[in-house]
Amino acid sequence: MNRSDFFIGRVNAGFMYVLASNCRLKDKVKTPGGKAEEV
Repeated sequence: MNRSDFFIGRVNAGFMYVLASNCRLKDKVKTPGGKAEEV
């Protein structure tokens, strides 16, 4: 496996995770008392 491909994959996965986390945070702000940490 190419090292650059692995790095790009990690960045891509991390970027998608951040987007999902941001969407969840916006929803959590609307509903106080929700779980802040959710994996």
